[in-house]
Amino acid sequence: MTLRICNTPGAILIALALLQPLRALAAPDPLAETKTAINQVVALLKDRSLESNPATRRQRLDDAVDTHFDFAMMARAALGVHWNELSEQQRKDFVELFTHLFQVSYVTRVESYFVQPIVFVKESIEGTDYAQVDTNILNPAGQDPTSLNYRLKFENGRWLVYDVIVDNISMVTNYRNQFARALDNAGVDSLMDHMRSKQKDLDARHAE
Repeated sequence: MTLRICNTPGAILIALALLQPLRALAAPDPLAETKTAINQVVALLKDRSLESNPATRRQRLDDAVDTHFDFAMMARAALGVHWNELSEQQRKDFVELFTHLFQVSYVTRVESYFVQPIVFVKESIEGTDYAQVDTNILNPAGQDPTSLNYRLKFENGRWLVYDVIVDNISMVTNYRNQFARALDNAGVDSLMDHMRSKQKDLDARHAE
C-alpha cells in the first residue's frame, strides 16, 4: 500500500487549525503562571528568616522575578527604534543593565503592594501567543484599588511577562520615554554610563 501525503494549501490550513486546540490544551494557563509568579514573591516577602539579611532577600526576589519575565524582549521594546543602532555587545550590555533596573523598580513597588490583599480580576487571551492578566491590590480605608496588570507572551512552552501596567501606565513605555529623551540629548554611551552609575547606587543602598 502506498502512503499518500497531501500537501495542498487547503490541507495544510486544516492541519494547522486542528493543531491549535491541542496547543492550547498543552500550554500552561497564563493566569496560573501569573499566580505562581506573584505567590513566589509574596512568600519571600513574608519570610522572616530573610529579614536579617537584606542582600540575600533581594537576590532571591530578583531570581524569582527573572524566572517569569522576558527581559530581552522588554529591553528591546524600551529602547524602541534605537535598538537597531546598537552593536551586538551593546545590546547584550543594555539587556543586563535594563534587567537589573527593572527588577529593582518592580520589586520596590511590590514590596509595598503585596502586603495588601491581591485580587486576580481576569485573564484575557489574544490569539495564541499573547495574554493579559489583570490584578487589583486592595488598599486600606476604602481607597480605590491599585491595578497591576501583566502582559504575557507565550515563548518556548511558557508564558513570560513582557510588561507590567500600573494604574494604566506601562512600565516599559515609561522607560522608553525616559530613554528616548536621554538618547536624543546625549547618545547611547552616555545612557548606559548613567544606567551603570544608577545600578551601583542601587546595589550599595540594598547592601545596607
